[in-house]
Amino acid sequence: WCFFTVAEGLTHDSVNAIIETREGTLWFATGFANSGGATRLVDGEWSGLSQSDGLAGEKVRSVFEDRDGRLWFGSEYDGMAVRDGVEWRILTPDDGLAGWEIKETIQDAYGAYWLGTEDGVTRIAHWSLIAAGG
Repeated sequence: WCFFTVAEGLTHDSVNAIIETREGTLWFATGFANSGGATRLVDGEWSGLSQSDGLAGEKVRSVFEDRDGRLWFGSEYDGMAVRDGVEWRILTPDDGLAGWEIKETIQDAYGAYWLGTEDGVTRIAHWSLIAAGG
C-alpha cells in the first residue's frame, strides 16, 4: 500500500475522480469547497493546474479525455474547462450547459458529448459547436 497526499504532490487531499489518458498520464480531479485543482502524474513527476492556469474553478469535480485527446475538467461551481492542446475553452450555463456542477462527461459512439450536471444532462452534438462558441 502507498498513500499519496498534498505532501507527495496532489493539489488537494480530497480526490473526486481519476483517469488514465491513452498516453499513460494519470489525472486526479481534486478539491473541496473552493479549493483544489487538477493534478497530473506522469513518469513519476507530479504537477498541478488551478483556476489561474485555465480551469473553470478551483474544485475539480470530474476529468475526462475525449477521443481526440482533449481534456475536460468539470468544476463544482464554475462549469467546464476544456483543454485543446494549449488553448482553454470555458463552458457555463451561459453557453447552454444544464448546470454549473459538471459531475460526469462521456462521448458517445457518434461523437456527441454528454455532460451530467446538478440540473440535468447537456448533450453537445459535436466539438465544432464548442470550438465555434455556439
